[in-house]
Amino acid sequence: MFLHLELIIFQYINRDLKLRNNMLTGDYIIIGGGTAACVLANRLSKNPANEIILLESGGKPDHAKLSIPASFYQMFKSRYDWNFHTVPQKQVNNRKMYQPRGKMLGGCSQLNAMIYIRGAAKDYDEWAAMGNHLWSYKKVLPYFKKGKNNFSIDSQYHTKSGEQNISNHRVIGHLTNEFIASAQANGFKHNPDFNGKDQAGVGTYQLFQKGGKRESVYDSFLKPIQKRKNLRIITGATVKKILFEDNKAEFVEYYENGKKKKAKARREVILCAGTFGSPQILMRSGIGDVNELKEHGIIPRMAISEVGKNLQDHLAFGINVETHERHSYDGNDKLPKLIKPLLQYLLFKRGPLTSNIAEGGAFFKTDKSLPAADFQILFAPATFIKHGFLDLGNHKGFTMGACHLQPESRGTVKLKNKSLRAAPLIDPNYMSAEGDREALVKGYKAIQKILYSNPLIKYIKKEKFPSKKLESSDEILDFLKTYIQTLYHPVGTCRMGLDLESVVDQRLKVRGVVGLRVVDASVMPKIIRGNTQAPVMMIAERAAEFILKDRLTLSTRMVY
Repeated sequence: MFLHLELIIFQYINRDLKLRNNMLTGDYIIIGGGTAACVLANRLSKNPANEIILLESGGKPDHAKLSIPASFYQMFKSRYDWNFHTVPQKQVNNRKMYQPRGKMLGGCSQLNAMIYIRGAAKDYDEWAAMGNHLWSYKKVLPYFKKGKNNFSIDSQYHTKSGEQNISNHRVIGHLTNEFIASAQANGFKHNPDFNGKDQAGVGTYQLFQKGGKRESVYDSFLKPIQKRKNLRIITGATVKKILFEDNKAEFVEYYENGKKKKAKARREVILCAGTFGSPQILMRSGIGDVNELKEHGIIPRMAISEVGKNLQDHLAFGINVETHERHSYDGNDKLPKLIKPLLQYLLFKRGPLTSNIAEGGAFFKTDKSLPAADFQILFAPATFIKHGFLDLGNHKGFTMGACHLQPESRGTVKLKNKSLRAAPLIDPNYMSAEGDREALVKGYKAIQKILYSNPLIKYIKKEKFPSKKLESSDEILDFLKTYIQTLYHPVGTCRMGLDLESVVDQRLKVRGVVGLRVVDASVMPKIIRGNTQAPVMMIAERAAEFILKDRLTLSTRMVY
């Protein structure tokens, strides 16, 4: 008790000194304002003795379309998106592939399709088998449940008392139900809860929604508490690097409205800049592969060769057909047909604008010997090709997409140069592993079989994308190389582990320095089987507990 009181007194004295020097000072500086950052800011600022500074490069999510579920893809390549691209991908016809990332408070939880998936229990047990025993499924399940309010499912796997609302669709298209029936005709069991006892099967997705509107992590965790006196949120603040004193992360150098500034962290700097941003900032701060740092004139502080390595991502493809019937959502986003669904949405929060487009889903194995699903299906009663950018005119259709969940290919994120304005060199090395190419062909054949089964086959008027049914493995692979895309789930570039080459330890502390953690999707040692928002929220909940426990000690100045 006396130790805690002494620490509080010291902090208030220290705060006054730093304010006189015109420098922002806080106990914790959070770099980034995305999914993990919003959860951390909420949890850490609950204790009024903790002073939190959150630095976000983007702005507030103030566009009306951000809250309309069916409009999510219309925010791609806008001012709310970092609009990254990969370097040319050799195995994917040398394409520079688009990589959207949220650039605003709430991050990618403002841009994604709102699908609530945790991954398979096997994912976290695999993390534990890699040496991360604190992250087994049994140990992470309470943190998946924490902070969640599931309107629709009441079981031992869910809770109803948290900040983040999760609900079923308010509308399910007729074609979505026909897809589920066709999958069941092909041996898929119906699964009402992909986040329950077993992930396998077919059904509809649950969503990060409330009352028919998107509910981002900003909406649920940050916006309600943004006026807390011990929380300072600074938007338009782009971090260049972290500065150290006596091997402790002491300052954050950032630019706000073009002006160079510094903030001081009394206890910790917490890096939540994402799978592309976090390794960038570490490298600009002198933490990374020594040879790569020297190439850019950066003085190495800590040699960790794995920074920016181990990049993994989910690749996805879609098969689109024109339909006989008018059950497709196509055209509802354009006048005059937009009038009815817009009124339904504005007046009642009902109708097709509440749909996330990817309504139906399934998880399955392409090989019975696999320990868990290696493919995920996303069914849309609408046309969704090339990130939603492909306009097929007056075409009425539906799309069956699939995602390879367990890729073997590994890539990198590197610095183009040490400039703050330079985008990272993103090289996922897509489809470089032969096993990935073989699995993708198997996955394509599996979903094509569902497409051409009753009752779904009755609705096919004409193949549109591709323009015919593909039969041979070679033509399927050629199609995939031409049109496959990211499903927006990059992870792994600051992986956690017990080995000395891992970037962070199990408590997410950066190795070899003090007072610095990474808390985002980059710490995943292996990609999970599903969408990544829920797992990142779990990681942030777990990290908040680690940080608050460490807060009870006088100092974290111990090198590990």
